[in-house]
Amino acid sequence: MKKLMLVLFVLMIVGCSTGPSDEACQLNWDAMEVERGSEALIAGMIMNTEHIPDSIGFVLKECLESGWDGWR
Repeated sequence: MKKLMLVLFVLMIVGCSTGPSDEACQLNWDAMEVERGSEALIAGMIMNTEHIPDSIGFVLKECLESGWDGWR
């Protein structure tokens, strides 16, 4: 029983720690319609703002925090 609980706990941590897929990140970034030359400004604004869960900003913040650099 203890092993089962440990396995479930590890799976929960691994499942929660993975960020959005690169495809989801790119789709959300494209939906923002960021003008060329202002990508870094928008990425900084996304990182420094709290977003509603399940919003574009929330997903993009998770993307940026996980190391996604497709915005460049």
